[in-house]
Amino acid sequence: MTQPLSPVEEERFVREMVPIVVAKVQKGETFRISAYTEELQRMFQEVTRRASDTLGRPLMGYTNGREFWIRFSDA
Repeated sequence: MTQPLSPVEEERFVREMVPIVVAKVQKGETFRISAYTEELQRMFQEVTRRASDTLGRPLMGYTNGREFWIRFSDA
């Protein structure tokens, strides 16, 4: 069993994922990744929020409990 990330590791993870997500959605693509734990889903919700702030446009993040998708919001 793996140990949870420390708060510093979580912050670094989120910070480093934002430009990856931004680059993908700017191409008009949907970012998709496995996120089968609540911890991963929570971190990707934060990535979605920060990527949205970076782009100045609303993004939508959603999960089916196994995968997490991020794309531009239709609204």
